[in-house]
Amino acid sequence: MRAALAVLGATVRARPRAFLGAWLAALVAYHLVLLAPFARFGALPTYARLHDVVGGVVESLRLRPPLPALWELVAHQPVYEIGVQDAFGFVPIQYVGEVHGVATALGLPPLVAALVLLQARVRAAGRGGRVRAPVALTVGGPVVSLLGAGTSAVACCAASTTSGVLATLGLGAAGAGLVARAELLEGVGLALALAGVAGLARWLAGHAPDTPGGACRPDAGARATPRAKETAHER
Repeated sequence: MRAALAVLGATVRARPRAFLGAWLAALVAYHLVLLAPFARFGALPTYARLHDVVGGVVESLRLRPPLPALWELVAHQPVYEIGVQDAFGFVPIQYVGEVHGVATALGLPPLVAALVLLQARVRAAGRGGRVRAPVALTVGGPVVSLLGAGTSAVACCAASTTSGVLATLGLGAAGAGLVARAELLEGVGLALALAGVAGLARWLAGHAPDTPGGACRPDAGARATPRAKETAHER
């Protein structure tokens, strides 16, 4: 685990601008998915509202519900809200950022950025075919999280981003019912992405030539130097 963390830290330190750029790109892509229903509706948000999430969590704790119910209450506490409101006060489309969605928005982009950099190092090592499982996790994790996040963007007739995607794939309302628990999908997606980061970092720690614990570590080269000098002297 220490070797994998060392690889991850060295990878980020070696390319800080690339890491930041991938982070920002993932953040923008995440919010574009959330705002897709607004584009389909044909209008930009006209209002924004912050909610008292701290007060909501405190009130949930005061109720002392069973643990599963408490999790539901806390995870679905609204943090902010944006939407389109007409002249009569009717809101045909809105997005409510809940606690679980905000946590995903904060946690997913840096994981995606780390995955991009680690995958680049794996490809540079020329052995991408031997790490198919971690690579599959790196793709599946963000996709699952985005599907979960898309359920929070509700338009008229409850047409969320995820529902639209599933309908396009031919899954219809039955498939849309599978994503009713957005926080679970987001949690699974984050776990898959984290597993992908760990898998790639561990592989690099054991195989890449320029990483701690790799087959050709810098200290190994340093140890070989005196012998090389001795051989050169004999010649």
